[in-house]
Amino acid sequence: MSGGPDVDVLLADDDNDLREALATGLAIAGYSVVEARNGQQAVRLVASRTVGVVGSDIRMPMVDGR
Repeated sequence: MSGGPDVDVLLADDDNDLREALATGLAIAGYSVVEARNGQQAVRLVASRTVGVVGSDIRMPMVDGR
């Protein structure tokens, strides 16, 4: 990272194109980004690592962002 914020961002969204676009923009801004394809994967990631910010789709199959 080039002087960006020292925080991990978790993006959870089942829309691959949107998730990847957001992840790219955040990475360019200097954030470390972790991506989850669905709510279940997001829950597993939060349980296994520390993240500073979570951006989540509200409606996803199985486990959603509510």
